[in-house]
Amino acid sequence: MFTFAMLFASGCAASGGSSSPASPTDSPNEPTSAVGANPGASTTAGAASPTVAAIAAAVTAIPTAEAARETTPTAAATAIPTIQSTRGAVPTALPDTTPTPGNVPQADPPRRGAYIVYDGSRRQVLLFGGQAASDFTNREDSWTWDGDVWRKLELGPPPVRSGASVVYDAARKQVVLFGGVDENGEMRDDTWILEGAAWKHLSLAVSPSPRTAAVMAYDSRTQEVVLFGGEIYAGGMSLTEKLNDTWIWDGVKWSQRRTDVAPIARVDAGRVYDAARGRTVLFGGYGEVRGGHQNDTWTWDGETWTEQQSSESPRPQQSPNLVYDGSRKQVVMFAGLNSSGNIVPATWIWNGVEWTQLRRDNSPTEVGTVSAYDATHSVVAYSTPGDKYATPESQTWLWDGKTWTFLK
Repeated sequence: MFTFAMLFASGCAASGGSSSPASPTDSPNEPTSAVGANPGASTTAGAASPTVAAIAAAVTAIPTAEAARETTPTAAATAIPTIQSTRGAVPTALPDTTPTPGNVPQADPPRRGAYIVYDGSRRQVLLFGGQAASDFTNREDSWTWDGDVWRKLELGPPPVRSGASVVYDAARKQVVLFGGVDENGEMRDDTWILEGAAWKHLSLAVSPSPRTAAVMAYDSRTQEVVLFGGEIYAGGMSLTEKLNDTWIWDGVKWSQRRTDVAPIARVDAGRVYDAARGRTVLFGGYGEVRGGHQNDTWTWDGETWTEQQSSESPRPQQSPNLVYDGSRKQVVMFAGLNSSGNIVPATWIWNGVEWTQLRRDNSPTEVGTVSAYDATHSVVAYSTPGDKYATPESQTWLWDGKTWTFLK
């Protein structure tokens, strides 16, 4: 039985820039222009964070905070928790040419900035929100991946947000959403849960500060959700501050977990819970020090952060996708963004001790990719390539542990 990795990405406006220098483990033949606009891409190395005004303007004008950030390296990514899966027979051959969407029914319309998470109560991958890639209208619909096709799901509309943090809380069988930027351009500190067919706002006495581009993961060992970092307004419409605080959600309340050691403040890191080792893994992101884009690896054991050392490491990048492959008991990483805002074309494996690069070819290359591991069927990749001259269309990709396969 095969297992795969599931992604969703969208692109509209093309962006360009020169690639950053190759690391010893990455070939210099990296693409030098982005395939599409990124909800959370960066195109200028070392640039300052986007202003609050830019975020507000972007959200109210419809291309969201992500679109407003496509020329800076600190955009709020909409990457969502990674998930798990096994599945029966699937296509195994890679296309010889650049794939074009075909017969796999897709979420309609194609979108950018959507949220994706494995909903264990439904035993399906859930995709919701985002914006239509063609006209930038906010989407309030929800879709599920059943292992073969995307199907529309009748749910109450989710909160309209960009840059929020989303995860599935397996202990309480709820999807949890925190913060982000609302349709009025305001950063939020509210918590929502998806119960049954409706989203419910929780009134809480204590919450993390309003923020965007934080990361969340569900720790199945402690049965808690851990939230780290992000970005908050800091004293004016043109100032933002990156964060490195750690918060815990126990299903009832938020509490801050203060630690002596922690990763540097950052946005758009990659994160996933490594069930084989009982640790949350955090990689990369964008911070204000050490060159902006990061390539450090940290683990969280429920109480403390520990920096991990590997003889090889992926190159610095923000918004990388991290997925835990439950059948192989390893973390898969792909589709991060370099300092020019281009996809880093490589797939890496973390075994708890070392990073190992597997391949660079025939992988998803869309800016704004998001992913989830479906424990019931597979981990699927859903993307929306296209530029300003083309009609955006959706794609679905699968990862079998060795090869990316495009489903026509």
